[in-house]
Amino acid sequence: MTIFHGAPALRARIALPLCLVCCAWFGAAAPVGAGDSKYQPVVKRVRPAALAKVKTYAWSERHAAFDPRVDAWIIAAIDRELEARGLTKLTSGSPDVVVAYASLTRTDVNLKSKPSGDVGVLPEYPVGTLVVELTQATTREALFRAQIDTPIERDRAALEGVVDAAVRAIFDKYPAPKPENATQHQGPPTLVEARKFLEGRWSLQSFEVRPPGAAPIMPTGSGVLTFDDFANLRMEIRTDQAASDLLRAAGIQITDGIISTDGRVAIDLQRRALTYFLEGQRSSYKTGGGPLALNRPRYWEVTGDTLTLTTRDDSGAPLSISRWTRQR
Repeated sequence: MTIFHGAPALRARIALPLCLVCCAWFGAAAPVGAGDSKYQPVVKRVRPAALAKVKTYAWSERHAAFDPRVDAWIIAAIDRELEARGLTKLTSGSPDVVVAYASLTRTDVNLKSKPSGDVGVLPEYPVGTLVVELTQATTREALFRAQIDTPIERDRAALEGVVDAAVRAIFDKYPAPKPENATQHQGPPTLVEARKFLEGRWSLQSFEVRPPGAAPIMPTGSGVLTFDDFANLRMEIRTDQAASDLLRAAGIQITDGIISTDGRVAIDLQRRALTYFLEGQRSSYKTGGGPLALNRPRYWEVTGDTLTLTTRDDSGAPLSISRWTRQR
């Protein structure tokens, strides 16, 4: 279902191309993938000279989002970005520009991932499109229009962070810079910042398993961890035979000296955890695998270019700790 929010003129301008995109998607004979898109914002129209004169804005009459929380998040984020650039919101009178936004969601297919389950189906994930437009109040000329496509976290608790990051990315393209005294983003990293940091290839620095009631296992070997722009997390660690026997006894699934986990993850910023989507995974990988079972979140910490991933038992005690260094 497509829901538009904003002025009728904005809806009319973007409705046809977005409809064509959706019709092409659902009418295709074969799945269409997202390709190598990095989901970066794209400026469709900008008038820097005219925007430099803009001092006030007002919201156009709009259709509220199906979920009023999402509508409120988008409005608050846009207000924050405009006010940070010196614009004042008017609730009455004649503004310099009127602001509107439009959004829709679609489903993309992850062509980079391996088919999951017994039927070999490629995983799908939701993607949201957000368009923001500033229009000159008297002439109705569009002075700024930008669009961003971004994967949407299924976890509702993380959705506000997705909205905030998408709006900030759009206004990074706005020609008027923030004043030096504008409020800077503080606190934990945004979802976009976390994805950007995790993305790439990492080399194993150390690996430790702590079986309950037994001595820690600290195998030697090599390993590679990859995180792609579709949030697929793949880990592969190679150990010798002696370590393999100990790890297997600790409940870790290991074949020919190789520990391997693979799947799409959700990023939980508040808990700093990576959680695998279990749908389509083999049942043995969901709860099997002991300390590295896919139903166990990977809690992450960052120190410089070192990424530490930890799994924990039900009491919060560490079960496994792996440290990774970004490959240059």
